[in-house]
Amino acid sequence: MRLLASFVCDAASIRENLGQILGAGVSRIRPETYPVPIGVDFFALLEVSGIGTQSATEISIALRQAATQVPVSEISATLDFPEIQRTGAETLNVPMVFPTRYMIVSEPGEYEFVLTIPGVDLVAVPLTMRPGSAHEE
Repeated sequence: MRLLASFVCDAASIRENLGQILGAGVSRIRPETYPVPIGVDFFALLEVSGIGTQSATEISIALRQAATQVPVSEISATLDFPEIQRTGAETLNVPMVFPTRYMIVSEPGEYEFVLTIPGVDLVAVPLTMRPGSAHEE
């Protein structure tokens, strides 16, 4: 399994194994008040080789304070392909959307999303929360 892309975006969804992404690359958010839901999603595109031989894989995305690495919130998902015969060597691109928009941040600061996939290097994507209004991209 290989990570091809990951980023914070205004919104994302998946239709027919295609990622639909709006406003990719968000790195700063300026809510007027705290605590606040962060209001952005996290998108990842995986390349999965030997799809028919893969077992279920637990994937997680955590939001944590960057300096202290204290977790704020986490979402986990299981990636599995039960409908595909377990003998094929097919490679497939798999888009994933994590609905991080509902994670609550209690104060301004430097945060990071940490994507954990077994066998793949840890990925950290920064997100700055500052008082103000609206998104800055």
